[in-house]
Amino acid sequence: MNIRPYQESDAESVSTLWDELFPNNPSHSSPKLVISQKLAVQPELFFVTEINSVIVGTIMAGYDGHRGWLYIVAVISQYEYKYASSN
Repeated sequence: MNIRPYQESDAESVSTLWDELFPNNPSHSSPKLVISQKLAVQPELFFVTEINSVIVGTIMAGYDGHRGWLYIVAVISQYEYKYASSN
């Protein structure tokens, strides 16, 4: 697994991932729009996760000088960490 900053060449893969994971997103949350907005403000806080050079997750963060926020945390379900508690 490799976590790295988003690159503009990732746009199509990230859009496909988000469309798959969030199929009912409203138009104001379209991948193309959200990506362009993020690249305009703190683009260094946009990351992708790759396995074998395939993007399997994203995380977008923000920092307002006081606190940090995480937005659009997305992971293909087969790569989610499954935790089963035993009682």
